[in-house]
Amino acid sequence: MLSIAIIEILFQIVSAIMVPEFWYELQELEKSQGIQEGDRSLIIADTMERYNKSNLDSDWTPCVMSFLRDHSKSSMTVLMANSSEDRLADLDLLVRIFQADIATYTLNNAEDLNGYEKISSIIIVIENLEDLKRRNCTHYLKLCTYESCKFVVIIGSRIFEDEDNFLQEANNIQQWMWLERISKIIILGNIGGTVLLASSRSFKPDELCTPSEPILLSKCEGNVWEGESEIENLRLNGCKLVVGYHDYPPYSFVSNETGGGKILGLEGFMIEEILSGMKGRAIRELITLTGNESIDNDFKMITYQDALKIDLLIGGRLWNPDKDTDFTIAYDMVPLVWILPTKSNVSLRGLVAPFGKTVWLGILGVLLLGIIVKLFLIKNISFLDISALVLGVSVFRQPVETSSRLLFISWALFSFFITQYYLASLSEQLINASNLQIETMKELLSSGLELGGTSRYANLFDNKDEDEDDDYEEKVLIRDIREKFLIFSYDDYVRQLSDLFKGKNTSIALVVKLNVSDHQLLNLPKQHVSVLKENMGTHPLAIATWKGFPCLKRINIKMQELIENGITKHWAQLITMNGNYFHLDDETESDNVIDLESVAPSFLLLIIGYLIGICVFIIELIAFPSKFLE
Repeated sequence: MLSIAIIEILFQIVSAIMVPEFWYELQELEKSQGIQEGDRSLIIADTMERYNKSNLDSDWTPCVMSFLRDHSKSSMTVLMANSSEDRLADLDLLVRIFQADIATYTLNNAEDLNGYEKISSIIIVIENLEDLKRRNCTHYLKLCTYESCKFVVIIGSRIFEDEDNFLQEANNIQQWMWLERISKIIILGNIGGTVLLASSRSFKPDELCTPSEPILLSKCEGNVWEGESEIENLRLNGCKLVVGYHDYPPYSFVSNETGGGKILGLEGFMIEEILSGMKGRAIRELITLTGNESIDNDFKMITYQDALKIDLLIGGRLWNPDKDTDFTIAYDMVPLVWILPTKSNVSLRGLVAPFGKTVWLGILGVLLLGIIVKLFLIKNISFLDISALVLGVSVFRQPVETSSRLLFISWALFSFFITQYYLASLSEQLINASNLQIETMKELLSSGLELGGTSRYANLFDNKDEDEDDDYEEKVLIRDIREKFLIFSYDDYVRQLSDLFKGKNTSIALVVKLNVSDHQLLNLPKQHVSVLKENMGTHPLAIATWKGFPCLKRINIKMQELIENGITKHWAQLITMNGNYFHLDDETESDNVIDLESVAPSFLLLIIGYLIGICVFIIELIAFPSKFLE
């Protein structure tokens, strides 16, 4: 009845226990006792009677109780071997006594597991390792396979002969559970009146990461624990992690010129640096993308394509955890935008577009100043001549006086520079004005262009449609885009994108990660495409790993240090400087628009001419007053 005593401990520690199924036993008891349906006093009374008859005076019960009290969390699961000796199935009468903080399962294949997303610990009560294997409990263990989850294994129906015997059984359990990628385990066993606690603290060195043999951490006699009892992440200890990478500059690639075949690129640098600091070693595996696979596709499909299971997958992946995949913290945010084909369509808006508003205002001011000059200084030239001169059009009549000629020359120089600036940008603006007609996703949807991308981008529309913060109109727009969205395989997507950049495809708009530089995008001409002003938002980039990866927390700490110290940003700048990668500068749009600062020399020449002309006019007025009086 030792396992019954352990369950009594659990019952005292937590506020509730829940066991699925076996509702029929409760109904039978209600009928036999004549109790109203739904009355739970029978359950509680019957349960207490069972516990009172159990072996609660066991020497090691207080030790187990104190340990579980210290390690219990608000949400945990208890797995029990359904032993015929202890008749643990009788505990299923505890159905729905309280609102459950603990979920309790007997190890059989009949139960339908519910999903518990916030389980922090799992307590397993078994007789031995064979008990776990015999009952095929792997689907139970996956209730809690993320990195922060802790497992407590209690060997409850066996008294070991000595410590070596217990450690051997603990090692067998540890290695078997590692096959299910479970590493944070503490194992409790009994030798006479002493409770032993064992766990592994590191991986085996110089081989694929496998937990080393458990060591004895603590003992308990008379409810007094001596030694360690914390459940910790395993240290790498020089073991080998399998790092999968894509040939995907600037994030991951390998050069034969580098010694040791180290992974280059931004994520390659980060992983090499982090593993070096953690005393880990990397086995590098190139992941080849073909067919319907893409860098953002299912992690499990990619990582199991080789004999070695991938521990870390790098190559510019969007942060998107699921039931099989976990991610490090995000180290960068990238915008997703629509790349549109450019359609040549001359627009009269291009006549105004080359100059900014300030330049046009400056030219208008010069014309007004010319009117004033005409009224007081150059009376023998008409207003039309002055306007033509300022705008760069030649005039037949010219002034005779020296001061007037100087003003005339300053206008001519000013108009020459202004005209050259204007004409240099005019042809491009006349054509590019048509690109500004599609500026929003709503306009894109009604433009008649086909919309497409990979399945990963299609999923982003699905996720955005579920966002409660978006208004109704935006949700309708996203839904309409998703219905029209064409999903391409990786190879087809790269081919479509290449044709779009080369101007061969003018009927489709594609979603692109701007900061991710496909090697297919390098050195491609960009005069055939434009970027939609309204983007799809920014999305985090991170490094992928399998669910429950025991080193994730330490990797996150190291990565956070690289980010906060500016090292990641520095690496990114160096990589960008060494490659012609596709980027969108926020100022690209305004590069072809001439602002006031660009034409400042023209205005400076005009001002100098005016000052000299006025000075000469004053000299002429003093030297030849009679001439001006006439």
